[in-house]
Amino acid sequence: MKKKTKTTWGWAPAKQSGKPTEAQMSRISAAFEPLVEKIRSNLPPVPQPQEWNHCVDVFTKWRGSFFYLMQKYQCPTGSRVAGFETGVARLDFVEEDVFNLAYLRHNDKWWTLAEGVSLEECLRAVGEDPWFQVF
Repeated sequence: MKKKTKTTWGWAPAKQSGKPTEAQMSRISAAFEPLVEKIRSNLPPVPQPQEWNHCVDVFTKWRGSFFYLMQKYQCPTGSRVAGFETGVARLDFVEEDVFNLAYLRHNDKWWTLAEGVSLEECLRAVGEDPWFQVF
């Protein structure tokens, strides 16, 4: 009788994104700065008296290989917290000028809309698509 060969299972890591260099990070941040300034200039002033959470600032930040477009909210007086931050868009750096673009869903999970897109396509999408609204 033929002996059965042993099969073993192994862990295969998922394809990981590349880590951008400092020069790439500053180039990407600089490319988004005009869009951030445009959004900031269109933010309405906080109404007085304030009854609801109100977006008061839009900014960008890096965390690992992810570039985030964030919005900062101010809460009404008497709330348990003074304010909070939430995401608008996330660019996952894959390689030079290649990104995966995601938006933050209502359940605080990032949902990838496009994979393998250029920086210019990401800028256009974040500026025009309804998925990336700043409230």
